[in-house]
Amino acid sequence: GGGVGLTGKSSNMCRACSKHEFTSDVKLTKCGACRTAFYCSKECQVQDWKHGGHKEECKALQAAAAAGTTVSRAKASSDMNT
Repeated sequence: GGGVGLTGKSSNMCRACSKHEFTSDVKLTKCGACRTAFYCSKECQVQDWKHGGHKEECKALQAAAAAGTTVSRAKASSDMNT
């Protein structure tokens, strides 16, 4: 073996500095708007918002959530063309 197996714990990591919640013993917080991005600090969140591209991604994720769009739904509809 090598590597870290999945043990049921979340392995989320900070989008700005890449600290892992599981290995760094830090408590990550979610972006309040899209709830998909994780950060170890307010500073990392601001850094990613201003310079990391999350501002645009966040808007797109919120729009998709509001429209009820999911990847699995798109895959399911393509299966009906048989």
